[in-house]
Amino acid sequence: GQKTRVVKHSVSPTYNHTMVYDGFQTSDLREACAELTVCQRDGLKTNILGGVHLSCGTEKPPTSLCYFLMAGQSYGEAVSWMDSTKDEVAVWTSMIENSNRWIDTTLPIRTNLMQWSV
Repeated sequence: GQKTRVVKHSVSPTYNHTMVYDGFQTSDLREACAELTVCQRDGLKTNILGGVHLSCGTEKPPTSLCYFLMAGQSYGEAVSWMDSTKDEVAVWTSMIENSNRWIDTTLPIRTNLMQWSV
């Protein structure tokens, strides 16, 4: 994955970073998930403060076994990381529908984020 620059000694860092991924088609974005994590470094130790999962999510009935075991599906396969909140889904969908336009948004980080990388 890609990383932004480190902002030292700030309780309210601002990032204005553009990340570019080659090889994706617009249709792939409905099956993909962008994980953004916020970390705090203390010497050699890295503390994960939280993050967001930007994806289209997967709608499931809350009584299904899948709802409790897996978050959703990507390309028909069960995956745990397709667990975006309603607000995260709205941002991702807006980005897909408005390609080549800036989407200015604010999302709260989730401290209970199920991670798949650091």
